[in-house]
Amino acid sequence: GSEEFAEGVKFATMSLAVHACLYVVLGFFVDNLMTYLRGPLRSLVFAHLIASLSFAAVCTGNKWCAFVGNVVLAVPTQVILNCPYTWVEENPLFTAEHRGANMGRLNTSFAAAQLLVSVFSGPLVQASGGHVQVVYQLVAFVSMISFGLGTVKVAAGKQ
Repeated sequence: GSEEFAEGVKFATMSLAVHACLYVVLGFFVDNLMTYLRGPLRSLVFAHLIASLSFAAVCTGNKWCAFVGNVVLAVPTQVILNCPYTWVEENPLFTAEHRGANMGRLNTSFAAAQLLVSVFSGPLVQASGGHVQVVYQLVAFVSMISFGLGTVKVAAGKQ
């Protein structure tokens, strides 16, 4: 590849490395963050707002906006992946004997979501003429819808 391509790969790798480090560090504090945000639903609303902004930043075409968007994405990712487990633990119907099955269902749902993204993102990029950012735009849109629905639920007083 070209010198420009090599520099782009280095920059993207640095962005992913910083994202991964932040994600690991946040793992130690995600429970505190969810407590501060007053529960799983409010945490998810917060996470979807930050995710929407992060994905939108990646779509700007500016490499530093994309860098910041990717790094900041560690916050909502950590919250979104931990909220379902918190809900299971807080559910009054939860029993220790069902822990394995419940956690297995959650893990399967995450794998299924990854499968959907991997299967449909390629054809979506191809249909858009090779524009990868179309996937980020779609995810930002879906995340913003989730943010809006969650905001309505929080405003209605549901937790």
